[in-house]
Amino acid sequence: MLSFDAYPMSTIPGDAETSEIYKADKGVEFPELNAYYRDRYWEAWETYRMVAWKYDLPLWGFALSTAHQHSIWFYGPVTEGSVRLEAFTGLAYGSKALQYFTLPSLVEQYPNTFDGWDDGILGREGEPSIRYDIFRRVNRDVASLGTILKKLTSTRVFHTGPLTSSCCRWSTVRNEKDSSHLGVAKVDGDPVILGFLKGEGKRYVMVVNRNPGIRGRVVIKLQNGWKAHEINKRDSRRETPVQESFHVGLEPGDGRLFRLEDVS
Repeated sequence: MLSFDAYPMSTIPGDAETSEIYKADKGVEFPELNAYYRDRYWEAWETYRMVAWKYDLPLWGFALSTAHQHSIWFYGPVTEGSVRLEAFTGLAYGSKALQYFTLPSLVEQYPNTFDGWDDGILGREGEPSIRYDIFRRVNRDVASLGTILKKLTSTRVFHTGPLTSSCCRWSTVRNEKDSSHLGVAKVDGDPVILGFLKGEGKRYVMVVNRNPGIRGRVVIKLQNGWKAHEINKRDSRRETPVQESFHVGLEPGDGRLFRLEDVS
């Protein structure tokens, strides 16, 4: 497998206006969390997705589970929205496994730096931390959808809204010329990730809210002659048909999977 981590979220520094490192590192800001996603985060997913495809390796990715300091970065906070965004970003990019560092950060090395941020999924004595239930809920959804996604291959990934690094902007014109994205004609609304996947003669699109702090909503219009069915996150064997033009409501960082069907 090809396993990598690219810690995405960092606290906005108090001297943000004058910090040259922050200006160079900044991607998309989320003021409601006093944090920003690093410019390199989605670039890393783009890069490793292509390397995994080139060498025919299953891609594994990490989600940040414990806030910590590394060099000049203060990674965190860790919320359900941030965990969902990282988990569903991985799924949209065709990841076959989701990884976490389970234990606490090394608080003793950074005294008084992360007050209340020392726990990971487990606490210092191995007990469930205050974030344990977050990961249990996210893993429940990932495990259910994983029964389908583990058999699929990522074809392309698009972003709407502000771009960072080498992310590909969703373009209706480009989509019409590219057979790997058949089915979806138009996307309007809040910034999302559109991960197109295929396998076993079927096509899918994963729609992910790019904001880990607030809810998102988009309207998706299908191409003529196409239908879509939403895959139930609690039971992936259940599908619900949607209209030719349909609304998708997304909790912070959350993702929803749709099967696309050519009926023309």
